[in-house]
Amino acid sequence: MGLLDGSRFASRSGPGGPRAPPSDVRKLHERFDPTLRLGFLVEGRRRTLAQAALQFALHWPWVAMVVVPHPEPERVDEVFGFHPRPPISSEDLSRLLRLK
Repeated sequence: MGLLDGSRFASRSGPGGPRAPPSDVRKLHERFDPTLRLGFLVEGRRRTLAQAALQFALHWPWVAMVVVPHPEPERVDEVFGFHPRPPISSEDLSRLLRLK
């Protein structure tokens, strides 16, 4: 996780500054470009990527349950508040299935 929910950056810095040296730009592209291709799912702030991931997983009729680790208290509403968000559209689903 960390790329979908933003937690990768939540703990990177504190009052004493970053805990590690800055990342190499090429390595950042290698790591984040696959996630950035999902940006169409969050346009207009209609949902977060974590919410979109849950909607995608639960979209399929053969999926009965999705197990998610319990989030930090400040993120409970975001993670478990995916249901009232706009559902994954057929266009979004088509774009997702074409991604490689």
